[in-house]
Amino acid sequence: MNKYNFIVILAEDICPNLGCYGDPNAKTPNLDKFAKENIRFNYCYSAAPVCSAARTSLNLGLYGTTAGVGNHRSFYNLPAEIKNFGQYMQQAGFYTVIGKTDFNFNFDETPAGGYDAKIPFGSRDTPTFATDIMDRINRAQGKPVFMLQTNASTHQSQYGYTDNTAAHRATMPRLKEEDKQCRASMDIPGYHFKTPEADEVWAQYHEKMTSMDRMFGEMIDAFKESHIYENSVIIFVGDNGHGIPSGKINLWNEGVHVPMLVHVPAELEGQISTYDTPTGKACDRLTCFIDFIPTALSLNNEPIPDILQGKAFLGDKKVDDVSEIFSFGARCDEGFENSRSIHEKDLVYMCDFALSHEKKLNVYQTVQSPWFNRAMIEQGYKHNIADTDRRALYRQMPRVYEELFDLKSDENSLTNVATERPEKTLELREKMFEYISKYRDDALIEEALMNELIKETGLTPYEILQDDKYYPVNECILMWKNGIDGKELDQNVTNPALKLILTKFMCDKDQTFNKFLDDKYETVKAYNAFRIGDVGTLENIAETTDNYVLAMFILDLISNTRDKNFESVYKIIAKRAYDEKTLVASSDRFKAAMDSAVNMLAARIGSDTPDSMSVKEVWNLEKILKTRMILDALDLESIQYN
Repeated sequence: MNKYNFIVILAEDICPNLGCYGDPNAKTPNLDKFAKENIRFNYCYSAAPVCSAARTSLNLGLYGTTAGVGNHRSFYNLPAEIKNFGQYMQQAGFYTVIGKTDFNFNFDETPAGGYDAKIPFGSRDTPTFATDIMDRINRAQGKPVFMLQTNASTHQSQYGYTDNTAAHRATMPRLKEEDKQCRASMDIPGYHFKTPEADEVWAQYHEKMTSMDRMFGEMIDAFKESHIYENSVIIFVGDNGHGIPSGKINLWNEGVHVPMLVHVPAELEGQISTYDTPTGKACDRLTCFIDFIPTALSLNNEPIPDILQGKAFLGDKKVDDVSEIFSFGARCDEGFENSRSIHEKDLVYMCDFALSHEKKLNVYQTVQSPWFNRAMIEQGYKHNIADTDRRALYRQMPRVYEELFDLKSDENSLTNVATERPEKTLELREKMFEYISKYRDDALIEEALMNELIKETGLTPYEILQDDKYYPVNECILMWKNGIDGKELDQNVTNPALKLILTKFMCDKDQTFNKFLDDKYETVKAYNAFRIGDVGTLENIAETTDNYVLAMFILDLISNTRDKNFESVYKIIAKRAYDEKTLVASSDRFKAAMDSAVNMLAARIGSDTPDSMSVKEVWNLEKILKTRMILDALDLESIQYN
């Protein structure tokens, strides 16, 4: 049987802001041509709004939150029963190639880990993007090729750091005059206020898209010249939503709705249900990243293992009837997000399970474009927006437990209709908990507690999540639902995950609830102490814990309150991490997250960073000073209005 090459090209941090999707600002001629000749998927959603979590889910064929590896920049082990995309394709006889890894699990980068070759990926506009890809394909020695490559030129780190147009364009030497965006004529979505700052950051994003488009076109030309195009399935897809603050990291539509363009060999075209549009054939099937492995296996007549959670959209095992897509938001560096969403075609429903009460921009979004963020804060006050309006995120907003947006009438997700449509809200709420139960999703167990259980049991996160002894998921769901509904809660619980949920809801009603201050598990003890303002207990935990994630969790809780009473706890953690070196990260990724947490919190509460936080340990000196400047700029009391 003929086996088709299966090539996935990920572009970082983009929404469907392409000409073929109708964006009036887009200058993406190569992608538009590719769409015109092939198939445009209108409803593709990333598994998560952060690159590592999305890429992890794509590469495993199951949600990162099922495997316990949904949190950004964490290194956790996987059991042998969970394989990655490359391993499945190697077993099917493919030569396997990967670009960016950046997974949330320990990954073996040798061929034994699933990938025969690694390929450079870069953030610059360069013709070597295409030549590097062809170099690896030419090594296949007659085997069909599976490739998972990334184009990072659109990553949020590549724009927004300057508000100077010329300085931004200097990073793109191949940008032509006709590629440049007119700032004054930018079409700004309603979830951002129309200001010169918004015009600038959106123009920068679109110019980076044009650079990426050029590289994509060069790659397609190379495929056609080498005659591999005709026998290949080629998927172009964004890894998560756009990187402009309030996009990626959040589960609003702009965090997970991504473009997906697909080329299939001529004999497969009838397998995808399409309809004609002026910009090419379109498909309205709901699609998610976890569908990619089942699709590749189905297409090549390989069995689809039961552990995989997605549904194939090609091949003899394809499934056309998909009614909703589930996505997750998890910790991103120092920001302990914990939310889940369900997308139907015209609706998105979201639940926020975070244990903190406030939601804010994380370090990525704060450092990226302070001049834009400040403008959004000023405009928010000028227009007297509510604290729960999503545009209040720039100044910090209360977490909203439940949101429902009608994307047909409210494409910018500005009006939460959860209370106005109670029957639909209840339907999707129940469906959400069905997903959490079915997938044994880790929404209701805190990562810091998971770390304690890993150390105690020697199990992987996946194994812990599969065992009711450690994660009684249905009991957790019932307690959470009863807490939200204000019902009486059973206080005679012994499981630590249940204790955390109980503490949340009991302390919401009673600030003296102190049942777990002597608990066996530090995470339970610390959260109870924080909720009742027991600084002494938190100080003791900060002095002795070796749980790095718990230390970051405590800093996140403190940061969300901006309460100076907790400054002593912050200083203990910072001193142990940087002066005494007695709180040690298990990976450079955790270390980077702690750097962000300490630096950002110091700026937020007006405290000093430890003297030993050298320029190498906290980003660099320029970024230390920049973070202070940013937080000063975002100081709400400094913003004056007429």
